[in-house]
Amino acid sequence: MRITAEVIASWPPPNHVNPETRGPAAVIVGLLFLGLAGVVLTIRLYARLRLSRGFGQDDVLICFAYAPATAFVVLQAIGHFKLDADRHTWDVRLELVMLSLQVGLVEQILFALATGLTKLSVLALVYRVVDCSTGRTKHVVLVLSGIVSLDTTVFVFVTIFQCSPISDSWTVSSGPQNCLDQGLHLVVASIINTVQDFLIVFVPVKTVLGFDLPLSQRLTVLVLFAGGLVVCIAGSVRTYFTWVMVTSPDGDITWRLYDTMFPSAVELFLGIICASAPATKPFFTRYFPLRKSFRKAPPESSDRKSVSSFFATTQNQPSPYSSMEPRPASHLPPDLNKPLPSSPQESDAPGDLHIISLGQVAIPGAYPPGGGS
Repeated sequence: MRITAEVIASWPPPNHVNPETRGPAAVIVGLLFLGLAGVVLTIRLYARLRLSRGFGQDDVLICFAYAPATAFVVLQAIGHFKLDADRHTWDVRLELVMLSLQVGLVEQILFALATGLTKLSVLALVYRVVDCSTGRTKHVVLVLSGIVSLDTTVFVFVTIFQCSPISDSWTVSSGPQNCLDQGLHLVVASIINTVQDFLIVFVPVKTVLGFDLPLSQRLTVLVLFAGGLVVCIAGSVRTYFTWVMVTSPDGDITWRLYDTMFPSAVELFLGIICASAPATKPFFTRYFPLRKSFRKAPPESSDRKSVSSFFATTQNQPSPYSSMEPRPASHLPPDLNKPLPSSPQESDAPGDLHIISLGQVAIPGAYPPGGGS
């Protein structure tokens, strides 16, 4: 990592005795989100494995996403409390500079993997839902999945090999280095992936709202959609603070990095939470029913899209009303306790939809005491 002599000369004398520091609020927020996401994910897995028995690829991907997300938050906490990431760049102890840069590089990779896998989990579930819908939507989902996979792979590759030799990424020098512009790399990647976030939020909305759902279920869809928009907004805010950080003339990266930690936690863990929320419906229906009418529902008309199929990927049951005029949705209480099929091909109705986007935009290095290359 290169820091020009002019920038270093503009720094005040280092203060290693009582430096100005940031508080631990951002770290605490990240840990709280980590715990909340863990609880929601546990309920999701229990519902899928024990209640609905519809464990699928989307569940595997979200589990893989939670692992690097956990490591990301742990490294953030270590950096904040042990590697001087809570202070100005010029106050970081010299013996910690190289290690903090290495941790920052790993954090970028972990964040990219976590958000990328979360996006793929959402898209995998959307594909299950649209399996009975239009071919155009299925093709869009496949294209987006390919873009997310390629983008994540390219980002990780470029992050690792942005300097030649690789060790220049965590070696501070005032002279020229054979490195990419790290600041430009991070900002461009953030913009691209934030655009992906918005696309993944909006793609399934038309399909889901095309189902003949009662008002209560439509409101649930809108709430999840709003959660996806919050994730997108968090990614946009983080992108802005990333740009401010890498373009700051004083090169005070560690101090400005703190501003990216809050939106990063929201983007990462709210994405996992919103992506998992619909799959928890069988759990709350069984153990925390709102009213008894949810426990025993009459058969639904085969002429209508089943509300329960949206949340639990259920199989359509024969209906004595199939030859009659469709009844109003308000007269069709959903049966939310039917088991999930083992595969999407076994169901004639669309599955539970996670219309949530997960930002995959990689944040800047956890505690880099410098700007780009």
